[in-house]
Amino acid sequence: MRINEKGVLINYHDDPNVKRLVIPEGVTAIAPHAMYSAEYLEEVVIPGGVTKIGPSAFDNCRELRQVIMADTVTSIGAGAFCNCQKLEQVRLSKGLTEISARAFNNCRALRSAEIPEGVRRLSVLAFNSCMALSSVQLPETLTEIGDGAFMQTLSLKSINIPDGVSALEEDTFYSSGVEVMKWRGMELYFFDGKDNISYSSGIFWSSEFTEKLERGEFDASLLVKELEIPFAVAYYVKTRSAEVKAKIKRRFPETFRWVIRTNDIKAAGAFIEEGGLISAHNIDRYIDLALECKRHEIYLMLVQHKESLGSYQKKSARFKL
Repeated sequence: MRINEKGVLINYHDDPNVKRLVIPEGVTAIAPHAMYSAEYLEEVVIPGGVTKIGPSAFDNCRELRQVIMADTVTSIGAGAFCNCQKLEQVRLSKGLTEISARAFNNCRALRSAEIPEGVRRLSVLAFNSCMALSSVQLPETLTEIGDGAFMQTLSLKSINIPDGVSALEEDTFYSSGVEVMKWRGMELYFFDGKDNISYSSGIFWSSEFTEKLERGEFDASLLVKELEIPFAVAYYVKTRSAEVKAKIKRRFPETFRWVIRTNDIKAAGAFIEEGGLISAHNIDRYIDLALECKRHEIYLMLVQHKESLGSYQKKSARFKL
């Protein structure tokens, strides 16, 4: 083990006789790749005084099963514990403010993650491919969850998102096992029909959502700011809000494609009726998509709308259910 004059643990010489390693007192930081591919370590204790764990510090330590981290640690670098496939338990520092990208990526045996209060950001792919992860506790201080942070967490069935998180990235829960998500006073259910596409593999929807809109208790414009499409569409259909329409218009092609794929006939009618969204310049692409997705009613609505816009020549292709 090599430690420099500043107390940084530079590297570790793997020892088949050492299964449990206690980092020596006086170490202030663990350098990038310091323990990379240490094949015999099963447990690591990081003592008080250590403030930083560098990028890929424990990357590919394939026998590592447990990490105990003192509360002096404030930073976990990118990929710090990446590919520790037997890692089951991690006691995270209460001094953390951020968990960097891929910090626990591919830790397939990790069963639970209790993120301490004070952490404001979970970076991209932070817990990607943690297949056994079934329990996650997020702090109220959290404001940002990166793209793919919980991607492919197949054992995770439910999660509570703190109110401070204003939006979720498209692939935050892509291919995860999450079925129920509590967020901003609502219980959201994961709906994954064969042709329903949002968050890349399904959408979160709430039975309470419409009621909250009608009571004026939920400000969907906060979500529309990031264009969470299901919420934006439902909010517009209910209210015909000019503000929401303006936000949707900026990304209308993506929004209307979602409407077609989910076969939302009511929303399709609302957008077709609304002038300025579907025109002679873009209607053919939507007709083609409705044909491809076998959305018969929306297809006919679009064909009729095209006729109302001007001359129309029938497509040679026939609609087949």
